[in-house]
Amino acid sequence: MQKHLRQLLSLKSLWYLCFAATFCFIVPIIYETLNATDITEIGFILFGFDAIFAVVVGLIIGKLDHSIFFTLFFPLMFLLTYGLFFDSYVRYFGYIYLVLTILAFGITKK
Repeated sequence: MQKHLRQLLSLKSLWYLCFAATFCFIVPIIYETLNATDITEIGFILFGFDAIFAVVVGLIIGKLDHSIFFTLFFPLMFLLTYGLFFDSYVRYFGYIYLVLTILAFGITKK
């Protein structure tokens, strides 16, 4: 348990938070400044970038044997920030991303 706590208070957690912030803030801001349609935003951001990012993060966390707590960073940040860029129904994608991240994490475990 102490190993997991040490990992949460390390530089690793800062990197995971920075990448999660990139996909929660910067990618939607880029699409907003490009005046993309809602369909484009939903298609590329929610089903494209964010879903792939959730799977990749889960695979990396499992492969590098990091704490499972890191799988919570992106979905929780997404749930806290979705209202800034998307409609209310998008909050359910946060739960989908959590499931995708945990499933990808589980694939790497024996």
